[in-house]
Amino acid sequence: MELNQLMKEAREGDKNAESRLFQYLRESFVIFVQHRVWDRNAVEDIVQNAMLVIADKYRTTNFEVSFSAWAHKVLENKIIDYIRARGFLKNQPTELIDDNQSYMTWSFDPQVKLNLIACLRELSGKNNRYARILNLRYHGYTSREICGKLNITENALHIIISRARSLLDLCLKRRGR
Repeated sequence: MELNQLMKEAREGDKNAESRLFQYLRESFVIFVQHRVWDRNAVEDIVQNAMLVIADKYRTTNFEVSFSAWAHKVLENKIIDYIRARGFLKNQPTELIDDNQSYMTWSFDPQVKLNLIACLRELSGKNNRYARILNLRYHGYTSREICGKLNITENALHIIISRARSLLDLCLKRRGR
């Protein structure tokens, strides 16, 4: 079952759906965090902190994109909080857009950002499907959700993502990053 559908059923009071929702989130979050933070205790702490925020706010939050994207953004912010607390990102501020959604804004060389935007536009002009898939991935959609939206297989998705990243990398190198 799709994560967004589970969330809707949980919001309607289905305790079984809520249990499956949080079990699925926890399992996928642990895998996601383990690839970014190698301290096993920290992984559990980060996942628990994200789950607390999600449990507290998922019933009342209006999701612009999807519940899945919002939940992954909450998790990403908890990872950044952990890294920042360890002193690795002292110069990387976080801006809160509102109380329900905290979106991280990285401060880096503005030219890099302009180059990235130009390369994404160039990619979109060459192959709109590549750009759309990268955008969906950026917004936290899972592979299964993207495949469902675009009616493609997971193998095709991974090939497209790999090609799109290669094209972005070439464009960025051409522009001097």
